[in-house]
Amino acid sequence: MNYQNANLSNVERAHDLLKRLTTEEKVAQLQCYNPKDKNGPNLENDFSHGVGAVAFLAAAWDDSKEMVAEKLNTYQKQVMKNSRFSIPALFHIEGLTGVLMPEATSFPTGIGRGSAWNPSLEKEMGQVVGKEMDAVGIKHALAPVLDVTRDARLGRYGESYSEDPTLVSALGTSYVSGIQNSGENSNYKIMATSKHFIGYHAGQGGIHAAASNIPPRELQEIFGKPFQAAIAKGNLRSVMNQYGTVDSEPVTASKKILKDLLRKEMGFNGLLVSDYASIEELYTRMHVCENADDTAAKVLDVGFDMEFPTPKAYSDNLVKLIDQGEINPKLLDEAVLRILIDRTF
Repeated sequence: MNYQNANLSNVERAHDLLKRLTTEEKVAQLQCYNPKDKNGPNLENDFSHGVGAVAFLAAAWDDSKEMVAEKLNTYQKQVMKNSRFSIPALFHIEGLTGVLMPEATSFPTGIGRGSAWNPSLEKEMGQVVGKEMDAVGIKHALAPVLDVTRDARLGRYGESYSEDPTLVSALGTSYVSGIQNSGENSNYKIMATSKHFIGYHAGQGGIHAAASNIPPRELQEIFGKPFQAAIAKGNLRSVMNQYGTVDSEPVTASKKILKDLLRKEMGFNGLLVSDYASIEELYTRMHVCENADDTAAKVLDVGFDMEFPTPKAYSDNLVKLIDQGEINPKLLDEAVLRILIDRTF
């Protein structure tokens, strides 16, 4: 079968596999299992068609890197057992200052590294992070932060490199290149995730998830510049959204920002993944959607590929919505294809 042929490109293999999947199997690829959530879906009983991602932040509480690798291997075997085509899950973890697991190298936070003004050193750091992730089987780094930060009241101020978009662009792109080209002979190994798209650190009053009232030109030339640089110069493979609003519109539900700006104008063709619980907040906190089903239709239309860390909108009920014609199945195919292309089979 072509999808199993390692001599073919990821694109060819992904297209072949997509044609073989049922709607239930496609929806499973949009979902994420969170081992830390003891009250959430269970891997053995609730993901009968496999799962696209595993939230592996719980690795921070393990005793050793060997334990991390052992747990990952156990989870991955179960995921592939559940999948008719043995599709592996994409494990993600934080990587802002090193891999969030025991015995990993720890680096200074972003604002400290920004003061070094050293893109070459930043790339070396990214390579270390990528290699340490790869050593235990983690393939998806939730890093770097490419927010331009200009308000020290924001609690996550220290994650950013600087208030200057050029410096953030240079260091962020170097970090992306380091993580993603951390394999032998600079082969693509790990997927970097730049966040938080877009204008997160410009929230009113330095408040998390607050409104960001940014003029269009400033949005692109200041807050969008680092993302554009990482996409154009670093082959950025993944982007994560911000929680708040821009121009009074929730970013999580914005076709103007996520489709028109990110994908069309900036040319991003990788995975768009949700910051934790930001999709469900469209109906639980922001009340711009009526319920989970309404939210699923909205976020699939704006281009979200995966919901982290637990399937709320992208639940199994998405199958019924597609079968009933309430959601265009083409949108599901587009998302699953992006997921499969960047997967290591």
